[in-house]
Amino acid sequence: KLKNGGIVSIKSMNHAASFVRVELVASADPSNTSSTMNLVVVLFENGVTTAIRRGENSGRTLRNDHIVRWTSQPLPLDRKTGGTQSKIEIPINPGWHPQHLGVAAFIQDSRTLEIFAAAVRNPER
Repeated sequence: KLKNGGIVSIKSMNHAASFVRVELVASADPSNTSSTMNLVVVLFENGVTTAIRRGENSGRTLRNDHIVRWTSQPLPLDRKTGGTQSKIEIPINPGWHPQHLGVAAFIQDSRTLEIFAAAVRNPER
């Protein structure tokens, strides 16, 4: 829980052949007066390698983590109940490695872009 924020919980993340299904719950703190609170979900990939062919790192292979592969449209939080429960299916690009995919979710004020609460589910190792 972050200041004035709320709570985000990633309940499950399951891989299928062509998509990742994510189930999550988010709720804004009722004392927060902002009426522009949204839930944003991000799919990321870890363990992506890049072969460097030129320059000072020529011949090296670099490993990159937390590469954003997909971002949801902002999902408005229900101001009456203060929250939302969502099941999202995210299509997987054939070039991605499903075992390296993780998901992050956060509550954000769309006017100020301040983030109030966040959760992450990292890929299984």
